[in-house]
Amino acid sequence: MEKYSIAQQALLAEVGRILDEPDIRPTDHFIELGGNSMLALQVASMLKEQQIEINVAQLLGDRLENVFIEFTETQLESCE
Repeated sequence: MEKYSIAQQALLAEVGRILDEPDIRPTDHFIELGGNSMLALQVASMLKEQQIEINVAQLLGDRLENVFIEFTETQLESCE
């Protein structure tokens, strides 16, 4: 089983919560799971509260494992 970063795990958990889908896999596509642009913005907003930023366009068009995840400066500083 592959290891995923805390941010990637947070993305998968948030997508699962928002879509009410317990078995989210990194290879899943957000749209194919029933996601839409409004739900993608909701996922992004919830992750931003955790100092994690994502590329919403990628969330809508790519596999979850390929979504670019960026820590905000606050999160990066706490990792140092």
